[in-house]
Amino acid sequence: MKKILVITSIFWIGLTSNLFAQCTMDPAVVAANIPGIFPTPVDTLPSGKVGGAYSKDFTIIIPADTTISIPPAPATTLTVNSVTITGITGLPAGLTHTCDVTSCLWPGNSKGCFVIDGTPTQAGTFTVSVEVVVNVDAPIIGATDAPTQNIDYTLVIDPSGVGISPVDGSAFEVYPISPNPSTNGAEIKFNAPDYRAVNLTVHNMIGALVMSKQIAADQGMNTVTFGADDLKAGVYIVTLSDGDSSATKRMVVGSN
Repeated sequence: MKKILVITSIFWIGLTSNLFAQCTMDPAVVAANIPGIFPTPVDTLPSGKVGGAYSKDFTIIIPADTTISIPPAPATTLTVNSVTITGITGLPAGLTHTCDVTSCLWPGNSKGCFVIDGTPTQAGTFTVSVEVVVNVDAPIIGATDAPTQNIDYTLVIDPSGVGISPVDGSAFEVYPISPNPSTNGAEIKFNAPDYRAVNLTVHNMIGALVMSKQIAADQGMNTVTFGADDLKAGVYIVTLSDGDSSATKRMVVGSN
């Protein structure tokens, strides 16, 4: 009887573990190894529809340390003990989130994932907020939680039977950067309704301009390519503008 109970317990533990291992880390994000949650809000979330299965994986990269600056004190580098997702709010009815660890807590200098999935029963445009708490080793006081950070995404759920709207060929439309993150170059595609000049700018995360060029766009689909040596490792904001409208995308470049 004891053996049966032990085997049953092991089976239950294995089953319970599987329930919290439904997400998959993005190998490109893992290879880039840049701290953060991916996709980013700039990348946006794929749309869903009422009554249809929905699933989106997120990869989280936890740094070993972080730099905090609270003026007038100088910037201080602190050890990261852990990062916890304390909740995800704003999800439409029918969707929930699951982490690859039951506590949604990952230690410093580690990687993990979580997934938003389910079958939405509510249509609309939702602001989905991922609540993140970073625990660090602070001088004098020791381990302490930094203020909660809210990372906001926009999620569109269409009514039943309605899918993602087709691309309007008469509009200036910018598509996601691919691959993103990247270590060996990337590209961004955009649709131009006619022949026109399009301005491309790339800024780093402190707002400094690192690239600027004007593109003589053809009517229809155009492609801008970033070479492996064009940008150093880091996170960048890419903006394309045709004078009437503009679109901004976030690009992550990893080390080769």
